Amino acid sequence: MRASTAPRSLEALPVAQITPEMTISSVVDRWPDSARIFARYGLSCASCAISKSETIRAGATGHGGGRVSLEDLMRDLNSFAESGKLPDNLPAANATAAPGGMKMRGMAEQKGVKHVIAVMSGKGGVGKSLVAGLLAVGLKRRGFRVGVLDGDITGPSIPRMFGVREKPPVAADGKSLVPPLSRGGIPIMSMNLLLPDEGDAVIWRGPMVSGAIRQFFSDVQWGELDYLIVDLPPGTSDAPLTVMQALPISGVVLVTTPQALAAMVVTKAVKLVKQLGGDILGIVE
Repeated sequence: MRASTAPRSLEALPVAQITPEMTISSVVDRWPDSARIFARYGLSCASCAISKSETIRAGATGHGGGRVSLEDLMRDLNSFAESGKLPDNLPAANATAAPGGMKMRGMAEQKGVKHVIAVMSGKGGVGKSLVAGLLAVGLKRRGFRVGVLDGDITGPSIPRMFGVREKPPVAADGKSLVPPLSRGGIPIMSMNLLLPDEGDAVIWRGPMVSGAIRQFFSDVQWGELDYLIVDLPPGTSDAPLTVMQALPISGVVLVTTPQALAAMVVTKAVKLVKQLGGDILGIVE
């Protein structure tokens, strides 16, 4: 008689307990120590309110900016769920952001930049970009080395504000860009400097915008800076999330106007920063 070649029963096949479509919060609720795995991959807000509605796939794609391997993340999560053993070299149990000296996957790096300040608002048209520009000029006049990253990918205004139209040249390494300088010697990087014409529209979805912001930080030769000012688009969507979770933010400056509507909307931005564990340096009205 021939040996049976019947396939293994479905019950015997390994089944992933965690799938990319599960929310981050649901995984952490069931396996609390999985927060350390998420932190290792740069998804350091595993316990914040956003994780209750954000899937693992969305978190890895949006916050990782294409640099986080969803396959590797799922493998580590499912290995832990099955064996109960955590991978080696994980962040501390209470880590919600990258501790000094520890490099987490998905966290952008720029060794020469000491402090990154994000300027954001909940509502457009409140003077956020103007405040970002004045903050950079004020710090420069006080002797600090300052750069400005225009994170408003689809509505950039920083180059026009500083009178910069020069295209950023490719660095000697052939992989990074050199930001052009303003008349005052402030390096500027913006999507408008890469477009054939500054009036061209940038029609991108969220993950592409997030990836561009990360690249403007890590793939640009900023040199030695005391402060890098990041001008963000209004709102609390992909771009602010990317900056708060993937860049080493030192603090946030919020901008609003005295109107009740603007004050109501900026409250949302305040809650976003607090939920992500950021520091609010001040509010400009």
